[in-house]
Amino acid sequence: MHVGVYGSGYLGTVISACLADFGTPVSCCDTDSTRMVEMAQGNILFFEKNLKEIVKRNVRCGRLAYSTDVEAFSRKAQVIFLAEDSPVHLPDLALRIARHASRPVTFSLVTPVPVGTAASLERALLSANLKATIVSQPMFFTDGCAVEDFNWPDRIILGTASADAIAALKQIFHPLVMRGVPVIVTNHETAELVREAATAFVATKISFINELATLCEHVNAERER
Repeated sequence: MHVGVYGSGYLGTVISACLADFGTPVSCCDTDSTRMVEMAQGNILFFEKNLKEIVKRNVRCGRLAYSTDVEAFSRKAQVIFLAEDSPVHLPDLALRIARHASRPVTFSLVTPVPVGTAASLERALLSANLKATIVSQPMFFTDGCAVEDFNWPDRIILGTASADAIAALKQIFHPLVMRGVPVIVTNHETAELVREAATAFVATKISFINELATLCEHVNAERER
């Protein structure tokens, strides 16, 4: 199965490289030709442990390719991860890819989006008389540990009612499924809310730690020795 990843930012770079490292042929697409050339040479614009080596290794062996040709990209990939860092252009992007696809495409929506985005995309595709399946698939990466987070997730969340899409994504993530990583299937809204809840929980923990540190300084509590 050939996999496509649209996006050359943080999410798209990590996901395309790590999927290729599973042994899957991956095309990463973006309209920024300068960025595509830089990434094909292993020049990543941010630091992530081991990511540069993974990109270079998979480009060298032909499993990871970079392209600006959206039409060819759309025709080639069977499952496409929408992995832009911002959801601003998602509706137009999904419609453009679906129009050029040679078969009904499965979109895995990994871009952080508000609750209701997947349902809105489905309505837009239906209104345009285009066939595609949307899967809400939140991924949880920590800066500096994204490769490790990708390869050792707590769970894989798939927000969809399509059995075919679930089977395709389980095949793509076969190394993780075989390792025993649980696959949790929900509706779109549940998967989207899981992302929001996880983000809010991390922010709450950080705020609590900061408040506690401030309190320690205020009462002259000793630091751990």
